[in-house]
Parts: sequence; C-alpha cells; structure tokens
Amino acid sequence: MRIQFNINKKITINEKDQSYLRSLISGSLEVYESDIVELKVHLSDENEKITASNAMQCLLDTEVKNGIQPLPVSCKAENIVLAILIALDKLTFSLEAMFMRLKNPKISFMTPQKLKLLATIPVLQLQV
Repeated sequence: MRIQFNINKKITINEKDQSYLRSLISGSLEVYESDIVELKVHLSDENEKITASNAMQCLLDTEVKNGIQPLPVSCKAENIVLAILIALDKLTFSLEAMFMRLKNPKISFMTPQKLKLLATIPVLQLQV
C-alpha cells in the first residue's frame, strides 16, 4: 500500500511527522493492506487566518485492487491528527461494508429509516 501526502501551503509537516502519520495510517488499515493499492492523504487548512474549530480537513482517497470504485472519505476537525483519525474510522467502516457486500450482495446495511426505528426502541436498564 502506497501512502502519498498532498499538503497545502498553509500546513507544515516535516519528515518525522509524515513518518508518524504513515505508521498511524498503516496500523489502522493493516487488515486491508493487501487490498489497497494507494492511499492519497489530502490535508488542508480551511481557514487560513481565522483560528476556528473544525478548520483542518483530511480527505483520504483510496484506490482498491481489482478495479473497485475508489473510496473517498473526508473529515474536518480541530487538528490534523484528529481529522486523520476520524477519516480513518470512516474509511475502515466503508471498506468493511464494501467487502461484506462483495462477499454477500444480499446484505442490507442500516438506512436512515432503520436508524430512526432503532432510536425509538427503549434501552434496557440493567441493575448491578
């Protein structure tokens, strides 16, 4: 799995930081390492001068083997590492769902309607 960083001019990341981020990404996607050809990590600062929450954006663009449609996921967060971690969680979920669908096309995932229905079910109160 190749990991390529694309960073805008507003963000400064040295070689040590890139090495740390590579190991973080590789560790998170270890299960899918043989299925991923290339992962492009696009990092940007949405608000150049304004110090605002959710200003850092991470876009992970994943190229998967066997001609499967590329999987882009993104996240905005307060800092780069948090944005990457959340985007990695989204990507992991997307990869898991995609490979489950490939193995069994009849699998049905949660739709917004199903989630609303689940939200109406009362939670059991367990006493310890």
